Amino acid sequence: MGATPPAGLLMPAADNPLGYWEAQSVIDLNKQLLRSTGNTWKTYRPIPDDWFKAPEREDNLDAAVRIIEEEFGGADFIVLKCPRICRLMPFWESAMKMAEYEVTTVMILRDPEEVFRSLTARSILPQAKHASITNPQHAALLWLRYVLDAERHSRNIPRIVINYADLLNYKSNALNVFDDKHEIGLNRLTEEQKNNIDSLFVPELRRQRNHLDHEIQTGNIVFDQLRPLVSLLLGNLDEKSIATLNKLTNQLDQIYASCAVGNTVIGDIEPDSNFHIAVCQKLHCILNAY
Repeated sequence: MGATPPAGLLMPAADNPLGYWEAQSVIDLNKQLLRSTGNTWKTYRPIPDDWFKAPEREDNLDAAVRIIEEEFGGADFIVLKCPRICRLMPFWESAMKMAEYEVTTVMILRDPEEVFRSLTARSILPQAKHASITNPQHAALLWLRYVLDAERHSRNIPRIVINYADLLNYKSNALNVFDDKHEIGLNRLTEEQKNNIDSLFVPELRRQRNHLDHEIQTGNIVFDQLRPLVSLLLGNLDEKSIATLNKLTNQLDQIYASCAVGNTVIGDIEPDSNFHIAVCQKLHCILNAY
């Protein structure tokens, strides 16, 4: 679409043969940042707002600005992608502004069950097994945390929300939502750009499909409980919707804390399957209410 990608792209692998479109330097810094919050990409314990304001962030921000300069070389219009940014939005917003960029968020929403299938598929690939998740409750709660954090921290930033299924089904036509967002610096797509974008969508590489395609059924009710959030976030959020999302975030935080009491998760960064099941059980009634 005309944006400059980072120079040091992560190399393609068996689970993503066309590549990840992510910078290794950004991934490495995000791993460090998440670790300082008591998280990895696989965990969903809350990140306090005070963490983003701590004095230690100044050195981290300097490092982030250097990465932006090295990866993009001062290009006018850039794209920065890493799933971990969902949890670290305020940090990267500050870093981008320090590097003198205006920030826009493009939020891609993928069906939670499809995400789970994608994560668990890695378990049969020796080189990707370490990045797999085979517990459905774990995957569902991770999806919930990433989506809630990304939404909450991007409310005051120009934002575009895209349904992942629409992107795969309608390809460049699904990107017409950008046409009305002139403030982010994009012109209407040319026919050449549309053809280049459409060529990226190779049907055989879509190995996990959403529940509407009747291709992947786990029978786990937790995914059905989360799906209404996709519809909610794809619409226009009003005060009531935002209040609901805030309440859900607070309840997830409280449930996590209550399950952590007396559990090894306090001292162990990676909770076990029983922990995820316990959190889901407590979240069950709350999700039904939504």
